[in-house]
Formats: sequence, structure tokens, C-alpha cells
Amino acid sequence: MTIDGCLPVVATPFAADESVDVGGLREIVELNIGCGVDALTCFGLASELYKLDETDRGLILDTLMTATQGRVPVIVGCEHSGNRAAAHRCAQAAQFGASAVMLLPPSFTIPAPSSIRDYFLRCADACDVSVIVQDAPAWTGVELPVDLLVELHEEDERINTVKLEAPPISEKSRLLREAGMSVVSGYGAVHLYEDVTLGSIDGFMPGCAFPEVMVRLWSRATSEDRGDFAELYERILPLLIAELTDLDTFIEVQKRALVMRGLLSSTTCREPHRAVAADRWRYLDRLIENALALGKKVASDDIV
Repeated sequence: MTIDGCLPVVATPFAADESVDVGGLREIVELNIGCGVDALTCFGLASELYKLDETDRGLILDTLMTATQGRVPVIVGCEHSGNRAAAHRCAQAAQFGASAVMLLPPSFTIPAPSSIRDYFLRCADACDVSVIVQDAPAWTGVELPVDLLVELHEEDERINTVKLEAPPISEKSRLLREAGMSVVSGYGAVHLYEDVTLGSIDGFMPGCAFPEVMVRLWSRATSEDRGDFAELYERILPLLIAELTDLDTFIEVQKRALVMRGLLSSTTCREPHRAVAADRWRYLDRLIENALALGKKVASDDIV
């Protein structure tokens, strides 16, 4: 699979009792596919992956694959602290029909480079689909140097993409792309303008709540003259900055926007989580409303 374009990370919706909201998950899928995303990503950090058990994962994968019906590729996060368990998850994802898997390095204990190498190679062997290495040292505490990433690609061409989440990424991206790897960015799309301007990325993984805006941003970013890319980015930027206060805030903002869209009935996050302060919602709701209004204008071609 060639991994590029707008690849939103699907939030995991929960009912008030913290059970998986299957109907809400289907609604998120339909919204994003209808807006023209290039793929969907599940079990990313913004999916609350670290709060899901194996039964949850099976239910979500089955629901997601059934809902997508092959209309877009699905990228599945599969990391685990153990090589055997991560490889099992990769095999499961491939059996469900995933087009690619994405893995953070193991981080419960900081592994040696040789252990990181063995982990990714074993996972690639388990699934025979494209493998995305998620480089997020602020989250994992694990550094993934360029030479290690290139070595992985040279040993197994299925390990063909790196998701860089330690901005600025331009120099690392240049070296990886020169070695034949693709690069996608995360970090809530807050650095998208820099990444596009410096030619650093082949795609990006935003949240899933504002796909009209995110798809249009990528369309403009990849057009010859980039059109109103800067204007669109500047209009959504206040929200991108605010929701990145911390991961819990990002997740809750995404869910609140989906509730405001009428797609979810609850903003429930599984515990533990750090809730957004009540008085801050007055500010955040205004930003969400502005982003939703921008999405409506984009969808109706009021912005050209």
C-alpha cells in the first residue's frame, strides 16, 4: 500500500457506561468516507488505544471493516510491549483486511536498538502488509534514529513509512525520503503548514471530527498553486493549538465536535482521563463551532 494523503485517526466512541458505541463508530466512518479521506486509521493515540482490551479491539475492527466495505484502506495500530503480542495483533489486523499496520516501539522498558529491530521485523513477518513505524519519543521515551529506520526498510521493504511526531521533522523526513521511505505527520496537524511548505510529508493523520476541512487542506497542499491552503490553515489553527493542550483534551474535543454534529450521543472517555475544565469549554466550544462552520462552507464550495 502507498501511504499518503489525509488519513484521519478514528476516535473510539463510548456510551455513558464506557462500552463501545458501535453505532457511533459507523457514523464516524460514513462521515469521513463521505468527505473523501484517503484512508482511515484506528487504534492511534487519539483512539484511546491504551484503554482497550482485546475484546474491544476485535469488536472495533469487525465494525470498522464492515462499515468501510473496502471503500478506503484501513490502517490499524498494533503496538504492544511484547514482540509476540504485537505480532499477534498485526496478524489479526491483516486477517480482518487491514491495508497497513502502525506500531509505536515497545516502551514499557526502553529497548536496545537490536530489540527494536527484532520487534518491527517480527511484526512485518506476521502480517505481510505495509508497516508504519510511529516515531513519537515524547510519548514513548524511545528514540528512533534515522539509521535504524533506514536499516529496517532495507531489511524488509514492507516497513516503508514513518509517522513523525517530534517536530520539527524536515531534516529527518528528508533523510528518510531519500532512503525511499514515505513520511506522514501526526501531532494533531498543528504543524501541517510547516510540513507542507518544507515538502516534508506524503500525508498526515489528523483527528476525525473535521474531515471536510482536513481533506480540503490536503487537496490544496498538493495542488500546483496551493490556492487558499494558508487561509484555511490559519482559520483552523486556533483549534488545533487548543486541543493539543494534552492528549485527553484532544480526544475530548474531537468527541464533543462529533456530538455537536449529531453523530455521537456521548463524549464519554474511558477512565482514567483528565477532563477539560468546565470554564474552558466556553472558549473551546467557540473554536469547535467555527471549525464546523468552516467545514460547511468548504463542503458547499463557498470557499474555492
